[in-house]
Amino acid sequence: MSSKLEIEYLDYCFTATLEVRESGRTGVVDWHLESGLRSKTLAWIVFDRYLERSDFADEEDARANIVDWLERLAAPGLGASAQMTKVNVVAAGAVAAGASTAPAASTTSPTSTAEIVGETVIDIAVDLDWIEMVAEWLFS
Repeated sequence: MSSKLEIEYLDYCFTATLEVRESGRTGVVDWHLESGLRSKTLAWIVFDRYLERSDFADEEDARANIVDWLERLAAPGLGASAQMTKVNVVAAGAVAAGASTAPAASTTSPTSTAEIVGETVIDIAVDLDWIEMVAEWLFS
């Protein structure tokens, strides 16, 4: 069974289809995020990866997590900057240690923003085609 999800937060408009998976948890599919005032950023890519890799207890949980992300995208503030520095250090250590790019978290537990950003940094460092893809995406 699937249902439509629409969230308007400040100037963001998020639409998606929610789907109940075999595990009984809710996944977000076919999503789209728009903003009349804000351009696409690396944070949008991280948000996309978060939605690809995460599932939620139910529709309420999905909505709450998405609104939380939209709040972060709208006002990253100093906390996000400090967290990004921490993630860069962790990601650099993981690359130096030769860590794999496979996701470490299971689909039954939420993945932290730091883990997703770290994995994204590792993916970019390992696959140079990512850089070209992100550049095309940002400038299209």
